[in-house]
Amino acid sequence: MRQHSSLRNQRGQVIIEYILMMVVMLTLSFMIQKFLKSSEFIQKLSIQPWGRLNGMIQCGVWKPCGVEVKVPGMHPNTAERVLSLDPKTL
Repeated sequence: MRQHSSLRNQRGQVIIEYILMMVVMLTLSFMIQKFLKSSEFIQKLSIQPWGRLNGMIQCGVWKPCGVEVKVPGMHPNTAERVLSLDPKTL
């Protein structure tokens, strides 16, 4: 009878340890989430590189448009096309 009582106590201890581990893991995840939100980690990972790529697509420079680029739309594709032959004379 003494062994049976000891096993019941062990099961209770395991449940308490699992609950404690769950509380610790939740606390750590909330702390990490708060740190990532305050340091703007995701924004630095996605938005800033996209700004540089978008600057190359729209303005032709490896900087976001409007930063050290006075006139947006400086990409070579935005320039008027110059034909070598005058289409009116053909």
